[in-house]
Amino acid sequence: MESAPFNRFVTAFILLAALLVGLETYPSLVERYGATLYGLNNLVLAIFALEVLLRMGALWPQPWRYFHSG
Repeated sequence: MESAPFNRFVTAFILLAALLVGLETYPSLVERYGATLYGLNNLVLAIFALEVLLRMGALWPQPWRYFHSG
């Protein structure tokens, strides 16, 4: 039930999220690109939410099993 390409995609977005957090520590960047950073943060959040829904859907009819695996 694991997909290497899907896991790489999610890992890439984890790295993007980390980069965005790092960029947000620079007030001059936030002042200049705040709206873009905010939009990218929302995109990353939406993709993480979709990931959870897809993984839970793959475990149907027992989607709660998603929370059993660390």
